[in-house]
This record gives sequence, C-alpha cells and structure tokens, in this order.
Amino acid sequence: MSLPISMLDLCSYLGLGAVGTATINLLLGMLISLRYSPVQRWPHRHINLFALHQWTAYVAVAFTLTHPVVLLFLDQPRFRLFDILIPIYSPLQPKLNLAGSAALYLLVLALVSSL
Repeated sequence: MSLPISMLDLCSYLGLGAVGTATINLLLGMLISLRYSPVQRWPHRHINLFALHQWTAYVAVAFTLTHPVVLLFLDQPRFRLFDILIPIYSPLQPKLNLAGSAALYLLVLALVSSL
C-alpha cells in the first residue's frame, strides 16, 4: 500500500532537488574555472564539462522555479502569488522564504546574464 504524496512533501522534494543540482552546478563551475581536464585526469574520457554545467544550471532553475509554485496549490496555509513573489508577509517562515526568493532572483539574474 502506497501513500499519496502531499503537496508540501512535493514542495520539499523539489527544494532538495534544487539545492542538489545547484551544488553540482557549483562544483562543475569550479572544475571549469580550475581548467580541469577529464581527458588528462580521471575518468580519462571526453566529457564536455561546460555543456554539463549548462544543463545542470537549467535543471536547477527549473527546480527552483517549480518549488514555490507548488505552494499555490496548498489548501492550508493559503499562499497567494504575492506571498510567492515577495514573501515578506508569507503565512509560514517569512524570513526563510525571503532568503529563498532572493537566492532565486540572483540565480535567474546569473542565468539571464550568462545568455
């Protein structure tokens, strides 16, 4: 018997996915900045680190954008679009939500400026 996943759990999992892919993206960016060559060093294969870095950035932004959107479908507590975009007076954890939205805006700014 499997239990259905709640919207709050889905939001949590999307947040964890966003943090995980952003961490992987940061590590790949550090490898690129240090001019790491996977051909000369381990795993001795031709891997395009820059393309992998770009795709992990896209996945991280997708997870980060869908993470707060799920909150709009919660019954209790009720989130409005204003609470998602500017979470100063959000129903739960306004300070943490404000920090998360600032991180989201900086991530999107970095993505748009890199295009």
